[in-house]
Amino acid sequence: MDVKTDSRANPDAPANEVNASVAQTGSSRRAFLNGLGQWMGGITAGALLSAQGISTAMAYTPKADSEKRDGQIFKRHEMALLKQISGLIIPATDTPSAADLDAHGFIDNQLFYCGETKDKERAHALLKRVEAVSVDRHLRDFNQLNNAQQLDLLTTLERGESPFHEGDRWDFKLIKSLVVFSFYTSEVGSTKELRYQPVPGGFKGSIPHKKTDLGWAT
Repeated sequence: MDVKTDSRANPDAPANEVNASVAQTGSSRRAFLNGLGQWMGGITAGALLSAQGISTAMAYTPKADSEKRDGQIFKRHEMALLKQISGLIIPATDTPSAADLDAHGFIDNQLFYCGETKDKERAHALLKRVEAVSVDRHLRDFNQLNNAQQLDLLTTLERGESPFHEGDRWDFKLIKSLVVFSFYTSEVGSTKELRYQPVPGGFKGSIPHKKTDLGWAT
């Protein structure tokens, strides 16, 4: 499975299903988030998609230099690695890449406030594993590899092929899901990649109403 082409929706979906999956998410962030829970399935803890998780995601403000300093759970070198991986999962097209939109900062923030201990441990383990395999294969850190080498390594990881294993592949799904979550809750992802309506369903300024009718909930 191509790391670049499966990235804008379901982490398991082939490329030809990605656009269809996005189209089916509906016309707003709310509809997308409903679908996201189904896509993630058991990959992430429920806390990440709880009411608090969603509100935390929506409140996050992207930063221009998250990778240049320690995050809340990741060290600076891990932030830089996570940025590079995010940019390979959702690369720039006619819209910015996930790295351009600070997916790495978002993931650090989301896991810090909403992630369970096991999710944080899986994320740390995945980054450590990627670096170890990179050094073993190429005698260089992942961020020092060329684009083709990076994609080849992540494709091997995606498939769970040696030297990676199924546990590594599962941890990678967590990171991919969070990158997708980050991208589609950003302004660019929700208004450029998805159809967006500020008032879902349209606005009707005058509708019949009787005194005996029940009021509307918010």
